[in-house]
Amino acid sequence: MTVAEEVDIGTEIGIVQAVDQDIGENANIGYLITYGNEDNMFVLNTTEDNRAVLLVGNRLDRETASQYIITIKCFKSSALPSSLRKPYNRQDPSERQIRIRVSDVDDNLPQFSDNNVTLGVRVNVPVDTLLLTLSATDLDVDAAPISFQIESIKFNNFALSENKTYFSLDNSTGEIRTATSMTPFSDGFFTLSISAMNSPNRTYATVKIFVVRERGLLKFVFSRPPADVRQSLPKFRQEIEKALAVPASLNVYDTQFHAKLDGSLDFSSTSSCFQLVGDRGLDLKEMENLLQPGRNVEIDKIYSNFNVQDVQRCTLQLGKAGVTWAQLCVLVIAAFIGLASLVSGCVLCFSYNRWQRFR
Repeated sequence: MTVAEEVDIGTEIGIVQAVDQDIGENANIGYLITYGNEDNMFVLNTTEDNRAVLLVGNRLDRETASQYIITIKCFKSSALPSSLRKPYNRQDPSERQIRIRVSDVDDNLPQFSDNNVTLGVRVNVPVDTLLLTLSATDLDVDAAPISFQIESIKFNNFALSENKTYFSLDNSTGEIRTATSMTPFSDGFFTLSISAMNSPNRTYATVKIFVVRERGLLKFVFSRPPADVRQSLPKFRQEIEKALAVPASLNVYDTQFHAKLDGSLDFSSTSSCFQLVGDRGLDLKEMENLLQPGRNVEIDKIYSNFNVQDVQRCTLQLGKAGVTWAQLCVLVIAAFIGLASLVSGCVLCFSYNRWQRFR
């Protein structure tokens, strides 16, 4: 037997009929579900002509159970018990096992794994850079493939041209990429409305993309190589966001060998530039107050667990060269020699002019 999910309670599924060779009242038959109906999903109504109508007794959801196997046993009406639970006995002719399949109905909309996403992109990022891969699922077993579509794009600082493409979206994979230079949009943010659909109805997600300059970023310095850091980065990001004192999203932009202040690379360490964004992008001072070691006990524990040894500004700052006393003395001597040479030259010119005059 087959019944569609989400049908009304009391909907008829099928009819079961047994035969008794007796006549009169002795031929009256009663029916009982003896196994497989623990959640009272089905009920039996006995008719005057010794048949049993199988009805839906509870909500059927294809995503919860795709089929049910129940056992129906017939009795003399006079011997019908109020309840009985026993496994099916195929040797007993008074028992029948019935398989009820629940057919799927498209009663679920696609659901985004995250319907409110905030991320950042560097102002100098190349065109066609992958920013984000959206994902959505449909609980319906026989659901059609999900497709994605950009419904609208807005920028906070000025109106966008309707004839220009700013981001591209792969309708099947959900990949969002840059489609133009981000330079004109520095220090602003885009708001994208994305839909997911596999039927006339659709669901929506909001993606907010901040365009940031390099000097507006900080970086984590890990005492582990990049390959190890990349594996643990999703969990690290999740724990940092949970420990923050403000509602903000941690966007990590790259994972590479750490560059020291003198410009050399430390191949045993990793630096990852990042930004915190919420309703707006946080500036450097705000991020430093939140994430510098020693400011938050919970964050310090996370740093210890993930081998974060420092938080620095992402823009490389060249260190000032130190001047030794020997170098200073050489500079003084060089300046003195230069001054002496200048004075000597002036004296020589003056003497030569006098010699020419008295000659």
